[in-house]
Amino acid sequence: MGNIEIRFRNNQVYFLKNHGMTSERFEDQIKGFKYSDIYEKYKSIKDEYGVEQTHFPAVNIVFYKSIFDNCAVISPDKFFEEYLKFYKNLFALCDNNMVEYSGKKFDMDALAGRILRTYPSLIRDFDFYLLLFESNKFEQVIYSCEKDIEGKDILIKNHGNEYTVSLFVDTVRSNSFKKIKNLFRHKDLGNEIKLPLNLKQARRCGDFMLYSKKDIEFVAKTTH
Repeated sequence: MGNIEIRFRNNQVYFLKNHGMTSERFEDQIKGFKYSDIYEKYKSIKDEYGVEQTHFPAVNIVFYKSIFDNCAVISPDKFFEEYLKFYKNLFALCDNNMVEYSGKKFDMDALAGRILRTYPSLIRDFDFYLLLFESNKFEQVIYSCEKDIEGKDILIKNHGNEYTVSLFVDTVRSNSFKKIKNLFRHKDLGNEIKLPLNLKQARRCGDFMLYSKKDIEFVAKTTH
């Protein structure tokens, strides 16, 4: 029972346990995933005025629940299926490859494409979280689904200070989107460490581009 804790705080209850995941184990799992095949299937399927403009339920909790429950990464080919299953009370399958959400109908493939486009960033973020923790350079390394939605990808506590590590791909589109989010949605990021990922210099693991040790060193230098 030493690895399991149930903790009550005011009106909340927390179930805590060792997640058992390491960066080596994580990368061993993801390097066999064929995300490129899925990307090619859905890259041109978009509904700019329907799916792309609608606020759907968060995807991150579906990804991390698999790690919490099974110490395993959900594969990209199962991700959308698990997303619909997790939110089964919010989505209804309809005829003609449509799905209903919040009283409106959407093209199933367009929705799948939007959800699956988030998958590489989920992979990148959790891998970097593991690398930061394993480096032993920080007092605390924290990931929270709730804080993630608020724009705080990873939280680091060091020498009495708290920092927000913002992770995003270093492209014109991504940088522009980051500025818009900070301006209108994510305004209170505190001591923010921006860490854009240069895809030409990133570390490759199968179909995914990841952060590396030099990025850890940059964060360590910034927080000391």
